[in-house]
This record gives sequence, C-alpha cells and structure tokens, in this order.
Amino acid sequence: SYIYPRTPQFRDSSRPILTEAGYYNFEGNQYITTEDAVRINENGFSGAVLFRGDFEGIIFDSRDEKHEKGFAILIEENHIKLLLPGLEAFVAEKIEQEFIYWSYVGFTLDALHGNLNFYLNGKNIQNIQYKKGMLETLSSDKGYLGKSPSNEGFVGDIKYIAFYNERLSDSEHRHIYNSFAGVFNMTYARGNTISPPLPVLEVDAEKANEKGEIAGFIFPEYNKDGFVEQEII
Repeated sequence: SYIYPRTPQFRDSSRPILTEAGYYNFEGNQYITTEDAVRINENGFSGAVLFRGDFEGIIFDSRDEKHEKGFAILIEENHIKLLLPGLEAFVAEKIEQEFIYWSYVGFTLDALHGNLNFYLNGKNIQNIQYKKGMLETLSSDKGYLGKSPSNEGFVGDIKYIAFYNERLSDSEHRHIYNSFAGVFNMTYARGNTISPPLPVLEVDAEKANEKGEIAGFIFPEYNKDGFVEQEII
C-alpha cells in the first residue's frame, strides 16, 4: 500500500511519492528541483525518460522566467514536445499515443549540425532538421521535475530520467531502453547496443536513499496532515 491523501483528486504534499514498486508518482502538484545549476553542453545533448502518464504536463523544465535559457520536455495532447531557447517548439509528430503504459522516450540534439532525433522504446522514430545558429543558451540556474512555476504539473509515474552532455547514438538509446524493457515486460529493441557515458543529471528511483531522495536533487518536505493508507493498483 502507498500513502495517499484523504482527497483522492489532490495530494496535499508537494513531494512525489516513491512507491514500493520503485518509481515516483506525481499528481500534478508534486515536483523536485535540482540542487545545483543545470550545465548542458551547448554543442548538443541527449535525454532519456521512462514514464507513464496523463495526456499533458511538464516532465522536466529548466527554463528561466523569460524562457531565454534552459529547456523543457513535456506531454501535450498525447505528443512529446521539446522546448529549446530561440527555436520553435519541436513536436514528435510521429509519437502520438496515450502514455498509459510504460514508455521510453529519448532525444539527441546535435546543435552543431541543426539536427534532432526522437526515440520511442529504443527506436529512432523521427528526425528533425532546423536552421543552425538560432539556438540560445541551454544551461540554466535550476531544473524542475514534475512541475515548474509557470507550467501545469505532470500526472503519472517516472521511473528514470537522465540528461547527457553527449550526442547519444541509436545504439546508446537502445542500451538504455533495453536495460528497463525486461522489468516492465516491454519488447526488447533489436540491434547493437553500446553503454552510454555517465549522465550529467539523473533521477533513478532504484538509487533513492531510505528517505526516497536522490543525490543532487531537493525534495519538498512531507505534509503529514490528512494522509491515509489506500491500496493503489
């Protein structure tokens, strides 16, 4: 059983729950923040997230108030969107689905060549070319997971999210996806796999400490009022 509030529509704590099954649960008002600034390779970087969730909401957002630096990845109307400073929103048009089942979504941005690849469950799904020289600063002062100050929060579960200061290849994305596929009874991606480099930022629920916290991130304190034990499927 998990600790849930008496009002099922709205949890009265801003802290996401680490479930016994080993993933973080968000209900639209929960978030965690990075302890330090988010330092991203301005020549290109990659992201990977294993999640299931509602049809919209912020997954990660490191943008400043004016959206002049930082980036964000979110779900909007059953699509994955990547928001980058100085550029139009990139929508993974070929990834349109209800994310009610566990899904791996990844991306690789090559800023030197104006190239972006989206991945779904270990497969390179879509390539987008854009005009070079328009991209602004990717690094920022803080990152939010689950909800940011100016955007609607994520409703769902996150098992793993990581960002890499390298331009990951198809083989590296397959490696990350396949490392989780067996756990969630997902079909393994075919093809060669290569272990990726260490991420610059990572939330891996399996690495949480006894308090359910991850090194490098700040978790809001629990609000203990109004919580009851409920069985959640």
